Amino acid sequence: MSILSSLKRISEITAYQWGMFTTAQAELQDVSRNDISRLAAHGYAERLVHGVYRITSVPSDEFEELKAIWLSFIPAKLAYERMKSLHDDYIVSGVTAASLHQMADYRSDQYVFTHPGRKQSRNRIIRFMNRSIDELAVVIVNGLPVTSKEQTYKDLIAANEDISSVTMIGPREP
Repeated sequence: MSILSSLKRISEITAYQWGMFTTAQAELQDVSRNDISRLAAHGYAERLVHGVYRITSVPSDEFEELKAIWLSFIPAKLAYERMKSLHDDYIVSGVTAASLHQMADYRSDQYVFTHPGRKQSRNRIIRFMNRSIDELAVVIVNGLPVTSKEQTYKDLIAANEDISSVTMIGPREP
């Protein structure tokens, strides 16, 4: 497939996913791994994490790696499809959620997610809290499902995090 054809097919995915796509999503659009490699070799796509790429004409943002990791958890499913039912999805939690909410200036070397099933990762920058979470305790921040400020605060306390700098005041939740 030509580079232009590959880009056109992938653009249908990336328009709703921060300019990102997974190899599984690309393959569903008949864009092969070889086509993706050619896009990357010619500078049209950039690998962010294993199996997740960004079209280089789309600007990156400070939460790009977090978004790419979230996409990688269910690689064949589009982000907007995942947002329809969050009860069995991966929810940004803990210090990562606090950072997204701008509740405190947490600098963590890990991304924290809540998932109802037993999950583990070999990737040291990913940590899971294995539990169910009520969808009412989830809000969308920067396009990601994130625990609400109240739930995030409870999670920080449960994890024995230093909450002395945490503020519940800040940008309003949608």
